[in-house]
Amino acid sequence: MRRLALALSQLTCLLSPHFEPARKLPVPRFVPSLVVLASLWISSAPAHAQAAYAYITNEGSPKVAVIDTATNKIVATVRTGYSSGMAVNPGGTRAYLTSSDDTVVVLDTASNDPAVIATVAVGANPNGLAVNTTSTRVYVANLSDDNVSVIDTASNAVIATVAVGTNPTGVAVTPDGTRVYVTNQGSDSVSVIDTASNTLSTTVAVGDRPNGIAVNPAGTRAYAANSALPSTVSVIDTASNAVVATVAVGSRPNGVAINPDGTRAYVANEISNTVSVINTATNTVIATVAVGDSPKGISLNPSGTRAYVANYSDRNVSVIDTATNSVIATVLVGGYPNAFGAFVGGAGAPGGPTAPGAPVVIDGVPGHSQATLRFSAPASSGGAAITGYTATCNPGALSASGPNSPLTFPGLSNGTTYTCSVTATNAVGTSTGSTSVDVTPTETPPGRPPSAYISNELDHTVSVVDLASSRVIATIGVGTNPGGVAVNTVANRAYVASSGSDDVTVIDTASNSIVATVAVNDSPKALAINSAGTRVYVASSRVTDLDGKVSVIDTVSNTVIAIIPVLLGPEGIAVNPTGSRVYVSSSSAAQGNRVSVIDAASNSVVDDFVVAGSPKGLALNPFGSRLYVALSTQIAVVDTATNAVLTNVPMPPFSLPYGVVVNPAGTRVYATSLTSGTISVIDTESNSVISTVPSVGFPRGIAVDPAGTRFYAADEYDHTLSVFDASTNSPIETVEVGEAPFAFGAFIGGAGIDYDVIFRDNYGGGPPTPPGAPVIGIATPGNGQASIAFSAPADNGGLVITGYTATCNPGAISNSGAASPRIVTGLGNGVPYTCSITADNARGTGPASASVSVTPNGGPPPKAFITNQTTNNVSVLDTGSNTVTATITVGANPFGIDVNPAGTRAYVANFSSNTVSLLDTVNNNVVATTAVGTGPIGVAYNPAGTRVYVGNGTSNNVSVIDTSTVGVIATIPVGTNPRGIAVNPAGTRVYVASLLSNNVSVIDTASNTVLTTVGVGVRPEGVAVNPAGTRVYVGNFTSNSVSVIDTASNAVVDTVAVGTAPRGVAFNPAGTRVYVANANSNNVSVIDTATNTVIATVAAGTSPRGVSVNPAGTRVFVANTNSNNVTVIDTATNSVVTTVTVGGNPAAFGAFIGGSPPTD
Repeated sequence: MRRLALALSQLTCLLSPHFEPARKLPVPRFVPSLVVLASLWISSAPAHAQAAYAYITNEGSPKVAVIDTATNKIVATVRTGYSSGMAVNPGGTRAYLTSSDDTVVVLDTASNDPAVIATVAVGANPNGLAVNTTSTRVYVANLSDDNVSVIDTASNAVIATVAVGTNPTGVAVTPDGTRVYVTNQGSDSVSVIDTASNTLSTTVAVGDRPNGIAVNPAGTRAYAANSALPSTVSVIDTASNAVVATVAVGSRPNGVAINPDGTRAYVANEISNTVSVINTATNTVIATVAVGDSPKGISLNPSGTRAYVANYSDRNVSVIDTATNSVIATVLVGGYPNAFGAFVGGAGAPGGPTAPGAPVVIDGVPGHSQATLRFSAPASSGGAAITGYTATCNPGALSASGPNSPLTFPGLSNGTTYTCSVTATNAVGTSTGSTSVDVTPTETPPGRPPSAYISNELDHTVSVVDLASSRVIATIGVGTNPGGVAVNTVANRAYVASSGSDDVTVIDTASNSIVATVAVNDSPKALAINSAGTRVYVASSRVTDLDGKVSVIDTVSNTVIAIIPVLLGPEGIAVNPTGSRVYVSSSSAAQGNRVSVIDAASNSVVDDFVVAGSPKGLALNPFGSRLYVALSTQIAVVDTATNAVLTNVPMPPFSLPYGVVVNPAGTRVYATSLTSGTISVIDTESNSVISTVPSVGFPRGIAVDPAGTRFYAADEYDHTLSVFDASTNSPIETVEVGEAPFAFGAFIGGAGIDYDVIFRDNYGGGPPTPPGAPVIGIATPGNGQASIAFSAPADNGGLVITGYTATCNPGAISNSGAASPRIVTGLGNGVPYTCSITADNARGTGPASASVSVTPNGGPPPKAFITNQTTNNVSVLDTGSNTVTATITVGANPFGIDVNPAGTRAYVANFSSNTVSLLDTVNNNVVATTAVGTGPIGVAYNPAGTRVYVGNGTSNNVSVIDTSTVGVIATIPVGTNPRGIAVNPAGTRVYVASLLSNNVSVIDTASNTVLTTVGVGVRPEGVAVNPAGTRVYVGNFTSNSVSVIDTASNAVVDTVAVGTAPRGVAFNPAGTRVYVANANSNNVSVIDTATNTVIATVAAGTSPRGVSVNPAGTRVFVANTNSNNVTVIDTATNSVVTTVTVGGNPAAFGAFIGGSPPTD
C-alpha cells in the first residue's frame, strides 16, 4: 500500500500545477485510508522558545520534517499526510499545510512537540496557502475548484469561499492584511481579494502559468513567478494593481520569497536547478545560486540571513547564505519535498513587520540660529519600509521631521547647547531614539560666507579665499588639472574634480585639509552636491568615449556607489533643491546638444531634451522650477515640470556663455561670457539681460554669496577672483589666486541660506508663502470618478504654482496634477462625496478651496469597435471588463472606423466593398450601407456628428456623407492613396494623409475644397488633431517619425522620431500625450506634447495599427493586425494591463472608442 501511495504521489507531482499542468486538469486523489493523521514520528523535542524552524512538506511521504535553522538539523518529524503547501503564522505557534485529501492540517508548533491539532475541509486539490499578519485568517488556493477558502484560525472553520481565476496556486497576504494576492495558472492572472468583504476586487494579467507569489514587507509590490516560458517574474504595484516590471529568471520559476527589508527577492527555478536573486530596487537579477534538483518552495529565516530551498527530486533542502549567495548546507528531508509557501517560523520568527531599529547619528552641524542633524538609516527597517525620521532637540523638545538625512532645526538660540537625537518610523511604529549628539548654534550672520574655494587648473591647487578679508588664507594641493568645485555647507566639505588625475579631492573646510581622494570615471569635469549633503554627482567623459558618465559619491563613505551612463560630452551638472533630479548638459553635436534628466532615487536617466546650441553650465532657481542652461550665444530657460524650453535669452555678440548661477531669491541669473570677457545679469521675471558687467580676461566659474549681495567670478587669464556688488552690478575688488582659476560650480561655502531674511532685507516685503486657495468650479460625476474644475488662486504666494491636488471625502481620495480639471478616480458609484482643491508652490501647500458635492454614477463603460479585415466583422469590446461582448458582420475587408461623439453610431470603411457600414452601437447591428469611392480606408466624424469624411485610397478622393440622409453629398480630390483622416474640434478643417504623395491635404469644410497641402515625412498614414485644434500629428510609415503641423501656419514645426513603421496616432483627452502604433517594431511610442519627445515605449502585439484612447484618458487600446488581438495599456504606468483576442487581422484605424476625441 505504501508503494501504491508513493506511485500516486509521484503521478500527482507530474500533473500538479507546480510542475506543468493542463488547464483545469483534474488531479488524482490519494487513497483516503492511507492518510493517517497521527502524532510525532521522531522527536528531539525542539525548544521552540529558542529558535526558528523550517517546516518541510513532502509530497512523496506523509510527514513534515522540522529543521532547526540554528543548526540546520532535523529535530522532529510530524506525520500529517501527503502535503505540498505550507504556511507558518507570524508568531510561530501554528503551521498550516495543504493535504492531498482536500483538507488543511493544523499543527501546534508552540509546544516542544509539534503535533496535529485540527484538520479543516476546504476545496478540491488545495495548493498554496498564507496566513495574515494577525494570525486570524488562513487563505487557501483550491486548484480544481477555482476558489480560495478563508479559514478563521480561532475556530479552524471555513468562513468564506471566494471565486478567483482558473487553477489558483500561490497565495500571499499584504502586511496590513487588507488584500490577498492569488496566482491563477490556468488564466495567467493574479486575483486580488478584498479581505474586508472577502470578494474579488480586481484581476491582474501577468505571464504564462503564474505559480509562486510574495508581497514585500512594505506592502507596495507583489512578485509573481510565471512558470512557463519565457520564465519571468511579474512585479505588481499594489497601489495600482498593474505590472510595473518583468524580470527574466531561471527556467520554470516556482516559489518566491522576499527578505525582511524588502531589498531582495529569491526565486526557485525548477528546471534550471537554481535560485535567482533579484535586486528589488532595480528589478534585475544580481546573482544565481545553484541548488539541488527541481527546487520548488523557498523561504527565508527571520533575519534574512539564510534562504531555505526545497529540492523536490533530490529530496533535500539547500541552505543559502544570503550575504554570499552560496549554499552552506544541505539537509536530507524525505520523499519529494515541496514546501510551497512561507515555511519558516517558530518563536524566533517575526510577528510580521516590527518597528525599525534606531538610526545612527553621524554628527550635528551648527548654523545661524539653527542646527542640522546628520544620520544614517538603522541597521533594521523592521521588515517594512521606513516612512520618515523625526529628530528632537532639548531643551524645548523641538522637533523636525523628514524622509531622510539631514534634518534641520530652525529658530534655535545662538550660544545654547542642544542635545539632539533621531527616531525612525515605519508602518508598524517608531523606533527607540538614537544616541544623542550636542550641537551649539553659532552667531554667524545668515548669508555671511567665510570662504570661496577656487580651483587653479594649471598649478593643481585650490585657493581658499576668506571673503570677509578678501585674502587667500590657504592653498591646498589637489589632483591634476582641477576644474569643477562644489561646497557642502552641511558637512563642511569641499569637493574638487581633477580631470587630469581622474579623481575628486574631498577637503574638510573647517581645517582646510584633505580627508579623502575618490577615484572616478575618465576626465571628471563638473560636479554638484544635493541639498542634503549626502550625494555628490560627478560628470565625466573623454573624447574617445562612446558615452558620458555620472559618478555618484556617497559623502559619508566617500565611495562611488553608482555610475550612470549619459550622453557624450557632459559639461555642466546641477541638482534640484529636493535632490530628486540631476541635470547634465552634453555638448556633443553628434548627439544633438541635449540635457539629460536623472532620477536620483533610481540613478537612471528618465528624460532628455534638446537645446539650441552647445550647452555648458547649468543652474536651477531656489525653487527648482526653472533650469538655466548656458548655450553658445544665449541662455535657455527650461520649465522643469515639462522639461520644455520656455525661451532663449540672447547674450552679447561673440560672448560664448559658460558659467551660470541664480541668486538665492531666484530673481537674477549671472552668466560668464568667455570671449567677450563680460558677465550678463538676467532678470528672471522678464527673461532679459538688464546689465552687462565688464570683467577682465576670461571669466569661467561664477557664484553668489548666500545673502545675494555679492557675486564672484574666476578669471582664468588674469589669475584672479573678481568681486562684484549685486545691487549696482559693479566691480568691487579682485583677489590674486593660483594659475588659471577655473572654479566651475558652487565654489562658495558658509552658513545655510535663510530665504526669509534674504527676501526681507534685500528684496523688500515678506518672504514667499504657500499659495492661496484655488477657486472651486463644478464637479462632474462619472463612472467611479469625478472631474473637479477650478481656477488658480488669487495669490500664488510669490512663487510659481507647481501643482494642484483634488481631495474627495469620505476616504481622502485624491488626484494631483498641473491644471484643471483634476479627475479623482476610485470613487464609489452612488456615494455622495465632498471635494476640494489645494495648490502647491515651492513653499508648501496652501489652504483648501471651498467644497463641492458630487455623486459618481454607474454608467456603463464605453465600447471599443475593432474592425477585423479577414473575418469581415467588427468585434465589440467592453472597455470596462476588456471582453468581447458582440460581433457585427459588415462589408469586405473593413479597415477604418470612427464612432460619433455621442457614442451611438459608428461608420466602418469596407475596403473591398467600396462602401461604409453605419453601425447602431447601442444595439450592435448595421442600420445602413453607403457606396463611396474606391478602396475606402480612413473615416472621421465632425464634432457635431452631422458629417462623415471617408478617405478613398484607390480613387484618391474624400467622400463627404450627410449623416441625416446617410448619403454622399460631395467628393473632394486629394493626394495619392489617402489613408488617415481627422477633423479639427471646430469642425472647420479636415486633415487627410496621402500615403504616396507624402503630404497632408487641408480641407475647408464650408466649401469642401482643399485649402493647402503640407509636405510631411515619407508615406504618412495616421493623423490626429489635438483637442485645442492647434496641432496635427502625422505618423510617417517609412520615415519612422511623426510630423507636427501648426494649424495656424499649416507648416511642420517639429519632427519626432518614434518606432519602426508608425501607423495609427491618437491623442489623450487632455492633449498632453500622443500614442503612436509602430507596426514593425511592435510597440507604441508615447509622446509628451509639451516637449515633443518620446517619454515611453510600450510593447504591443504583432504589427499594431489602430490606436485609440478611452474618454477618461486612463487606457489606450491598440489593434494588433498580425496577432489578432488588442493590447490594453494603462496610461498612468505606460504598462500593458491585458490583451484581448478579437477577429482576423484587426485594423481599427480611427477613433474606435465611443466618446473619444477625433483620431486616426
